[in-house]
Amino acid sequence: MALLGLGYAGFGSANLEDWRQFGTGLVGLQAVERGNSLLAFRMDDRKQRIVIDRAMGEGARFFGWEVSPTASRWMRWRRGWKRLGCMWWPNRRRWPMPGASAA
Repeated sequence: MALLGLGYAGFGSANLEDWRQFGTGLVGLQAVERGNSLLAFRMDDRKQRIVIDRAMGEGARFFGWEVSPTASRWMRWRRGWKRLGCMWWPNRRRWPMPGASAA
């Protein structure tokens, strides 16, 4: 799977106002209000790129990666098979996952 870049990041912090000053004043991001305990930042056409959550513990909490369109389609396709209770092996037919009932 080819990683294209960092898609988004989430951090926990009680100092939302400090993050707002850093994001808008120093880095040049657009702040997006998400309630009293959540602050998000945008830099392009995406909904948000950086999320700061007062309810989470201090520090880095989650990251999302952008992958190539081919890898993205493959992952969605594979998840669909897993939901059906099947594993997929390349160049083979599908086999029931251990513990899944055969339909």
